Amino acid sequence: MVRHGPATRTLTKRAHGAAVMAIVLVALATGPAHARPGPDRITQLRADIAAVLDEHRAPGVGIALVDRSGVLWAGGVGLADVSEGRPMAPDTLFRVASITKSFVALGAVRLHERGALDLDAPLATLLPDVAMDNPWADQRPVTLAHVLEHTAGFDDMRFNEFAAGPGEIAPVLEVLARNPRSRTSRWQPGTRFSYANPGYTVAAAAIERASGIGYRALLDDAVFAPLDMTDVHWQVSTPDTAGRIATGYDRVGAPAPRFEIAHHPAGALVTTPLELGRFVHHWLRRSDAIASAAMRTRIERSATLPYGPRDSDYGLGNYGALVHGARCRGHDGGLPGFVSTYRYCPDLGIGYVVLSNQTYSGRAHFEIERLVLHALADGIDAPTAPRAPESAAERGRVAGYYQFDNPRHELMAFVVRTMHGVDIVDLGDRLVARPTSGGELPLVRTGDMTYRLPFEGGTTIRFATGADGRDILLADWGHFVRAPRRAARVRRAAALAGWRVMTSTLWAMLLVLGLWLTSAVAGRGERPATARALLLPALSAGALMAAPLVAVLAGMPALATPTWASIAVFALTIGHAALAAAAVVDAALALRRQVVQRSGGAALAARLAGLIAALACAGYAAWLGCNGIVGLRTWAW
Repeated sequence: MVRHGPATRTLTKRAHGAAVMAIVLVALATGPAHARPGPDRITQLRADIAAVLDEHRAPGVGIALVDRSGVLWAGGVGLADVSEGRPMAPDTLFRVASITKSFVALGAVRLHERGALDLDAPLATLLPDVAMDNPWADQRPVTLAHVLEHTAGFDDMRFNEFAAGPGEIAPVLEVLARNPRSRTSRWQPGTRFSYANPGYTVAAAAIERASGIGYRALLDDAVFAPLDMTDVHWQVSTPDTAGRIATGYDRVGAPAPRFEIAHHPAGALVTTPLELGRFVHHWLRRSDAIASAAMRTRIERSATLPYGPRDSDYGLGNYGALVHGARCRGHDGGLPGFVSTYRYCPDLGIGYVVLSNQTYSGRAHFEIERLVLHALADGIDAPTAPRAPESAAERGRVAGYYQFDNPRHELMAFVVRTMHGVDIVDLGDRLVARPTSGGELPLVRTGDMTYRLPFEGGTTIRFATGADGRDILLADWGHFVRAPRRAARVRRAAALAGWRVMTSTLWAMLLVLGLWLTSAVAGRGERPATARALLLPALSAGALMAAPLVAVLAGMPALATPTWASIAVFALTIGHAALAAAAVVDAALALRRQVVQRSGGAALAARLAGLIAALACAGYAAWLGCNGIVGLRTWAW
């Protein structure tokens, strides 16, 4: 359900793997004509994939190779279950997570073309009984198209609407009643993209209301049957899936927790590479079996954002994927232990499916995708990505600092907005992007106010004016707003400095205590002044660092109710703030005593260090408290 990689796909993440992508560009641009992969090439591909699995200690992968003639080969490499030694087989089932959205969107499209469901109708009209909070409802109502394109402004899933009970598929209206707070428009609908799973459960409810039947029954009849997809399931553990579903792993040899997801229309589908290969074939054939030609074009473009098209647009459950050097579309998906991808490349007439049963090595999945695309594209003359003449006036107009401003999860949005941004710099003959994460990425102009990165096959970047009149940068799925560079740098530097002081304090305290204990065991020395000065700040910093660690180790389902993990997060965030306040008072009083008593330089320096550490902890506690993190009750958020 959560996208592979991330999450958010922002410009700050795109430098990773650039060298590999450049190799793919070369591979795609060689050869005069397409030759279907024969048995020898598939044998070699399987061997190459096996080597990647071995290198990354990954269990296995399911594959489908497709061209316009159909599915060329579907199967697997490696193990579906490590402990059983069960190999991947042609009928091995995978949890394909957010790929489910592609089919739910097609169900809405089918009803739209029958005249039974208007994609642009306000959801308040289609579903008056489903709670949604939109402060701009009179001017910009949330429509079905908004939720299908993730432009409604909704937050993503809250903790208590992520996992369902064992074997449970609750009615969609019951799922939507769990936590309506995630369905609050955080900005005007139709002005920013932000990936939000609950929107697809809303779409499923609209499908059911318009069709009069369950959305799964509608998909069986209107989508899966025309595609000849018969081996699809909606639950992890059923008699039909027993012994066939791959085991997912979130660490080497460690099975990931297996649970049903509450927002099942957003990511519950279970199927095989072959079935998804048939779906890819449908897109390569440009078949009318599911949607008309005009509607297929609509599916592949965002119609709810006013900024002009890009090749990376998220349409109706379908988006552009360009990092491998080709212009492709499709969807990804991710759940604990599973990463899924399907792609079709209309320019090249090829497509593929890659389904991994592990989530601890994204690099392995990426490398296997590269190998699959290389095998399919060998002998194809890839179109050259567009390049437009540079414009000095445009460079001067768009240069500046842009702050990331479409966080997927509102809970930590204040951190993301502070830490992530990109500086667009005019070097006199070209533009470069310098993300706050480091590095420099040259921008290739593709048209008026549009750009791409060198290793991309199409336009992913656009400069525009936002609904509020501010300059914006759209970079893949990231929405950046122009902001004062100096102020942004100061905020980010302050956040980083405070964090580094706290972490240094914790490690320094542990080192000092270790040395003191060593001395105490040897029968010499008393507790040093540094230990007394750093104790409370170190405890405060430790509490803050332990809170997210507990949350990650426990997993999202454990945070949905009052459990040991969620109560620990609540207590640790309060403990951080309380200890920070106590540390400031203690450090100030102790420093005053040291000055009055004219203590030695070492003792005074220790107390001064303690005060600095205490102030850093207090600053973070105030920042977190103002943003609702201190005393966080995940089960009630």
